[in-house]
Amino acid sequence: MFKTYRTINETIMGEEAESDDITLTLITDVDGNEYVMVKTQEEKAIYNLSLIGYVTEIVQDASFEEFRKIIYARLDKLRHH
Repeated sequence: MFKTYRTINETIMGEEAESDDITLTLITDVDGNEYVMVKTQEEKAIYNLSLIGYVTEIVQDASFEEFRKIIYARLDKLRHH
């Protein structure tokens, strides 16, 4: 089921997924920077974590109107770049 995650900066619509085939490990370097290592059976990869925003609200479903606004805004961004 899709959920809507709201932060001060952005609204993200997505689906939470769990998998026995994927392991996530938080890595903090000596400077305090955070990374996540994603391990699958085939590979290991490290991603730099950048804060998008603190979650202010999680809505259990996504409204069609809000979904449409987000999709149109993304299309407009692509068209102007």
